[in-house]
Amino acid sequence: MRVFRQAIPSLSVRRLSFRVAGVCFLVIAGLVAGCSKKEEKAQTSQSVVGATASGVAQVELASELLKRVPGNAAGFFVWNGSHEAYGRLLESPWAGSTSLGSMLEGSNERVERVKKFLSAAGLDPDDKQTWRKLFSEAVFFVTPPEGGSAEPVVGAVFRSDGIDLAEKMAAIRKELAASGEKVADVAIDGGTGFNIVVPQEADPASAPVPPQEQQLTVLVRDGVAALASQEGVARNVLTAEPKNLPTLVETDDFKRAVAQFPAQGARFASGYLDVSKVLGASGQLPGAPLETLPLRAVSIALSMTDAPQTDVRMLYREQNGEKSWIEQLVPSSSQELVSAVPTKPLLFFSVDGQALSKLKEMASAQIAAQPDLASQLAFIDGVKRLGISARLAPLGQSALPIPDLLLLLETDKPQEAQAQLKALIAGNMKNAPMMAGNPWTEKELPDGTKVQSMITPLGFGAFLASAEGLLLAASTESQLRSALAERGKPQFVGELSKPVSSVLADQSTVGNLYINFEQVGAFLENMGGVLAMFAPQDRAAQDWLLPENIASVKKMGLLVGSVTVEGDAIDIRSFYQVPS
Repeated sequence: MRVFRQAIPSLSVRRLSFRVAGVCFLVIAGLVAGCSKKEEKAQTSQSVVGATASGVAQVELASELLKRVPGNAAGFFVWNGSHEAYGRLLESPWAGSTSLGSMLEGSNERVERVKKFLSAAGLDPDDKQTWRKLFSEAVFFVTPPEGGSAEPVVGAVFRSDGIDLAEKMAAIRKELAASGEKVADVAIDGGTGFNIVVPQEADPASAPVPPQEQQLTVLVRDGVAALASQEGVARNVLTAEPKNLPTLVETDDFKRAVAQFPAQGARFASGYLDVSKVLGASGQLPGAPLETLPLRAVSIALSMTDAPQTDVRMLYREQNGEKSWIEQLVPSSSQELVSAVPTKPLLFFSVDGQALSKLKEMASAQIAAQPDLASQLAFIDGVKRLGISARLAPLGQSALPIPDLLLLLETDKPQEAQAQLKALIAGNMKNAPMMAGNPWTEKELPDGTKVQSMITPLGFGAFLASAEGLLLAASTESQLRSALAERGKPQFVGELSKPVSSVLADQSTVGNLYINFEQVGAFLENMGGVLAMFAPQDRAAQDWLLPENIASVKKMGLLVGSVTVEGDAIDIRSFYQVPS
């Protein structure tokens, strides 16, 4: 969820202010605030719509709720809080990342007001069961702009079993009015509802155009709640007979985007967005033309078996009649790199060399304007794959609490790359107080490997060595020696499970990632005392370094991620592995 929150500012319409979203969230939370005070009814697993004649499969559809979504929807996200997979997640070491408190980070006035209201309503923002109580079944949706408006319509429809939504409606309306919001009742046969008029914050980029007011409609009938930024849409969602799924599920892009989703029994949430459709005829995001965002569609699935997994697929479109540079990438294996990674790293990630070259090509104009930078980045040319590893440093090795770092470059010309990297390091160290004036020295290891090094008074520096098809650059000599000794007898990969080693050594990827949280926790333990002595932290940082929080970090086991490309699709997958 955190990834989506970080991505929203660049992909959403700026005028849909946080205030609107906050009030919307406030309404939903208030409607279900009583759930922690009542005995929950037994909940059945959400029904799954299997393959149909049109090939719609691999997506968990929230029983009748998705059929209530407007037929012209450009995207939807289905959340199933009653799914057994989500129940497993809540009982796992990774449950903390799904708490309501993680969705309300920060200390601004509105966030604090929402937290205060939730607490007053009897709903704990930090309770790991909150999302399950909040949305036993829910579908969030967006439709294209209508009636000449530049704004897409956003909304949600949800069911909270065991809760009298009409009763909670009166409570939330009263609270909103008391907090100064403009609230007006809305009549609906057999139900209740109201509109919230939310003044929009002024946007400096839109000056001198005055900010417009936004409206959110909230309706409840027969145990189902609907919210939308247009009253007519909210009414249709709640009152129309649910018959058909949104038409986008019949499209080829939709079928391709969801084809690789995990098994139905493991998924508790899934979604799809037609990017071009949601932007409408203008084809623009405020302040950013669509040409800068070559996406056709995005899908996501959240699942849980023994550990959580997230799958994202993005479909790219042609730009000016040409394929996206992403489509031109040819993934590679990182086997040569991981074969030199010392055992038990706390971090390893690698990137395909062609991807680096493409990024350099895209920044060619800026690089050309800086001749020194162009020469320093010359080592990227000819690199097949680049990797970085970090390992817990032995206590006392350095005066600073930093890990041992290792840069690995797979290349046919390692000695040439070494000379270029040495020049890059030397150029950047000229103005570094600890490195200025330190000479490069050269020594030969017992196996005949020549090592060039520049060492700081603090015990770390740069240690360079070339091996067959590989350039190694380490922050300490011990790390470099370990990497050279490891090559040919890869203990790191050998100690991993098959799913993890497959991603790191066997699969061809654009990039991959490995994080060992047990080692991360040990690193935090080591550096906590040093930071407290030499670099006092604020309260939040101090709390993060508490023994109980570090213990929780260690329980998260391994995180493994990969990015792969297939034609015009890019797949991003990450999963955790249970601690050994």
